[in-house]
Amino acid sequence: MPIFSRALEKTLRRALSLANERRHEYATLEHLLLALIDDVDAAAVLRACGVDLDSLRKTVVQYLDTELENLVVDSQEEAKATNGFQRVVQRAAFHVQSSGREEVTGANVLVAIFAERETHAAYFLQEQDMTRYDAVNYISHGIAKRPGASDPSRLPRGADFCKPHPRRLKGIAMLNTDDPDLAAKELERVAKMGLVGSFIPVSPQPDKPYSSPIYDRFWAVAQELKHPLLMHIGTPRNGVPANEFTMDLTELTGAGRSTTDYWVRYSLGSMLFAGVFDKFPGLRIGSVEHEASWIPHWLKQMDFTYVERPVFTKGWKSSQGFMPSDYWRQNMFVEFM
Repeated sequence: MPIFSRALEKTLRRALSLANERRHEYATLEHLLLALIDDVDAAAVLRACGVDLDSLRKTVVQYLDTELENLVVDSQEEAKATNGFQRVVQRAAFHVQSSGREEVTGANVLVAIFAERETHAAYFLQEQDMTRYDAVNYISHGIAKRPGASDPSRLPRGADFCKPHPRRLKGIAMLNTDDPDLAAKELERVAKMGLVGSFIPVSPQPDKPYSSPIYDRFWAVAQELKHPLLMHIGTPRNGVPANEFTMDLTELTGAGRSTTDYWVRYSLGSMLFAGVFDKFPGLRIGSVEHEASWIPHWLKQMDFTYVERPVFTKGWKSSQGFMPSDYWRQNMFVEFM
């Protein structure tokens, strides 16, 4: 079992102290979040994700001081950690152990809070426009959401690893498309490094579907560089309704596991019917690890919609005289092992 870092031990004691100072019977996730703001490892992740620490601190303190009056007791007993508090710490330890590491830090605990979706602690982080993906991206790869905050010493060196054997080893980048213009710049950078393709989220943010013209520069760069893009089964996003597929195996559901191909079909379909492949005929984008048996039915349904139910295409017509299934052959591909 992994051990807790000294900083995390101090943070956990601080969380209990914050409850005791307020004479709260229980230490909640919100007490824990307030303590994590001063945890060296958690604070580094929060800053990298663009969180305003002072604003977050003010919000959490106000909540603890005004919304938890029902937890105030006259007893002098030490506050007890709630079940949610304990679950988060246990989940963090489990993730660290499953990844082969030996030490749990405040950063790991911070990530584990996102699984407690119905709590104020998770809401306060989301209110700061921070997601679990943002945190993991920084912890695992040193890639920060906040411009200029990435840790160069921890950025992936896949290109260097592949250089000695370019015919056998092909490096693939992982791009965050939340800011399409920044993603376009990063795509140019990784292509210069020698990486031959890039993963992008199979599910973009709900208010930024891939049918949107805000991605035009990104698609244009990928086309110009002849750089294929990949939508992997493990890249859904938080906030997409009913998307229950997650790399957190403790949270994965039967419905999530058995409907994974929906998300890649939807994203590719939204691009097709928005005319993205007419505008960028050289763009190549692939489905990775979603298996393949769904493809014939999906292509048939798109062709049927285009010919028999054109009202649903909102006026789109192929500028190349194609049927929707023709774009699969020109612009799309599938990879599955």
